[in-house]
Parts: sequence; structure tokens; C-alpha cells
Amino acid sequence: MSEPVSTQVERGPVRIAAYWGFIVLGAGNTILGPALLSVLGSYHIAPSGAGPLFVANTVGYTLAVLVGGPASDHFGKKAILVAGAALYLLGLACFAGSPVWATAILAAGVIGLGGGVIDSGSNAMMNDIAAPEKHATEQSYLHTFFGIGALLGPLLIGACLALHAGWRPAWAVAAIGAAALVSLFARLRLPERRVASEPVSVAGVALLARDPLLLLLGLLIGAYVGAEVLVGDWAATFLERIHGMDKVAAATSVSLYWGGLAVGRLLSGVLTRWCTSRQLLIGYTGLSVLATVALVGAPNVPLALAALTLTGLGYAAVFPLVMAVAGEVFPAMTGSAAGLLIAAASVMGAVFPWIGGVLVQYADSRAAMVLALPATLVQLVIALVLAQARGGMSPTVRSAA
Repeated sequence: MSEPVSTQVERGPVRIAAYWGFIVLGAGNTILGPALLSVLGSYHIAPSGAGPLFVANTVGYTLAVLVGGPASDHFGKKAILVAGAALYLLGLACFAGSPVWATAILAAGVIGLGGGVIDSGSNAMMNDIAAPEKHATEQSYLHTFFGIGALLGPLLIGACLALHAGWRPAWAVAAIGAAALVSLFARLRLPERRVASEPVSVAGVALLARDPLLLLLGLLIGAYVGAEVLVGDWAATFLERIHGMDKVAAATSVSLYWGGLAVGRLLSGVLTRWCTSRQLLIGYTGLSVLATVALVGAPNVPLALAALTLTGLGYAAVFPLVMAVAGEVFPAMTGSAAGLLIAAASVMGAVFPWIGGVLVQYADSRAAMVLALPATLVQLVIALVLAQARGGMSPTVRSAA
């Protein structure tokens, strides 16, 4: 029998590469929201016309995780991650220099392709190096770095707008970070592939996709990402149009949301020492419901900013905990499980912001924030169902290869 992956590699370099990858991914994913009106204005596109940008990114992301996850299980994660980082670099650079709306949409698709590979591959790689009882802790710390990158994104675009440099330099800076990521992934020493009891096959992936637990996890993570991206993309518009903040202050203030997300994920990593995944999921999803209600109903700027921070805190733990459970239950198909879950997430990550844009144009940006509320309620209900169904979210390890 082959030695477990976690003992075949040095965890330090793997963590450094994965953490930097999530910082770059977080920044690249969150510069669009605060800059969205400026980007659309550059191409003379109304808010309701932002849909193609989200759809292209989602199509790229979904294709990447559906193909890249199983491919990393079969061929090995290093080559797939290097290719994904290179695509991400190319997409960011092309978006920064896009002369027309059509090329911006194409670049968004390439960003999605690269980002999807980085996301699913890094999640799977961190599950591979974690001991079975440490999946939740490892995932929480990994996703803390996404929160750090997501915090930096609005600050970066805010600085560009404050300096009257426009939105394009923010994407150029993110591309530089992606170039460093290509180098980090290329230097990793990973096994060629994780050895499963049987080769990874299309039939095995199809069987995995029908697993009842994976379907529930997919619905949970889809509702979460839909709400998270909706708030992240339209919060600046909400603060500017509903609460009267100027464009730069509104864009920069979105960092409070992503900062809350980073702190919440770091805290969840610490709390896994004493709390079960059941307690954390229920607690965090419950907080997200209350915080979203407070955000929608905030009567003034200070309360809106406080609620925005708490919303990020409440949303924080869902993604890493879902990935941790998937890693425990499907240890021989970590890439495939991560890919399927992130595919579900990416679909909702496009649908919700697009509907939000329609609401912003034809109603107001408060209506867009209201859309996050049913998504948070769905998360709470599914967390309760999963806790009952899986004995506190500590499932027996099994393989779907």
C-alpha cells in the first residue's frame, strides 16, 4: 500500500503555495465588486447588463472545477495547479488591458478557468496533507487567507480610484501576484497522483455527483456563495446609493465585509479544537441570518458598516467546513469532490449577482441585499438537516472512486 500523501510531502511549502494562491484568488475575486460601476461605465453598460461578465466567469469556473478536479486526481495536482495559475495570470492581464466589452467578457471567462483550478486544486491539496481529524482546521486556515486577499481587493481598487488611476491598475497588480503563484506551484514537490483503491473514472465521478451527502453539501455551498458574492459585488453600490457614501469610501468600506470573513475563518479554525462542525455550522449560519437582516434594515452608515462586518463574520465558516467534510468522506477523490462542490457554488455565484444587478437597476440596491436573506435561511436549514443526518457532521470516511 502506498504511503499516505500527507507523509510524502513537506507540508510547509504546500501551505505557503496554497495560502498565497488563496490571497491572490481572494483579491482577484473581490476587486470587481467595488469597481463594477466604474468597469461598466468604461464600456457604457448599464448595471442590468453586467450579466455576461458574471456568466462568462462562472462558465469558466465551472468548466475548470468539473474537469480540473478529476484531472488532478488522475494526473496529479502540480501540473494542473501550474496550468491554472498561468491561466489566471493571463485572464487578469487581459482584463486589465481589454479595449472593448467583448474582450472583457472573454478575459473574465479565462479568469474563471484559472481561478476554478486554483480553488479546487488547492482545497484538494490541503485535504491531502491533513490528518483525518484535522480537515476542518486545515480548511479554515486555508480559507482565512482567501479572506485576507478578499480584504485587500477593495483596498486596492479604492486606492486606484482615490489616485484617479481608474480600475485597470488593480487587475495589473493582481496579475503580478498570479505570476508569483505560477512560480510557487512549479516549485512544489508533490506525488504524481493520490493513489485510490481504483482509478478515477467518469463513472466514479458520476456516482460521486449523485451521493446524497454531496448533493446536500452542494446545495449548502451554492446558497452560501450566492449570498457571499452578491453582497461582495453590490455592497459598495448599496453604501453609495442608499447611505450616501462617496464612491471611494464605499469601495474601501467593502473591506470590512471581507475582513469579517477573514477573522471569522481564523476563529473557526481555532474553535475546531473545542466545537464540533455541527455547532460551528449552525452557529455561523444563524449569525449570518441575523447579520443579513441587520444589513438590509440598517438606518445609517455606522450601523450599516457594523452589519456588513458581521455579515462577513457570519458567512465565514461555511465554505471551509463543507470542504472539510467532503475531504473526510471522500478521501480518495478529494479533487473530484472539491470540483463538484465548487461547480455548484460557481453557478450560484453568477446567478445571484446578476439578479442583484437587475434589482439595482429596476428597484434599488437595498432590494439586492434582501436577496441574500433567503439564501442564508436555506444555509441554516441545511446545516440543521446535515447535523441530524450525519451525526454532528462527523461522517464515516468512505471512498466513491
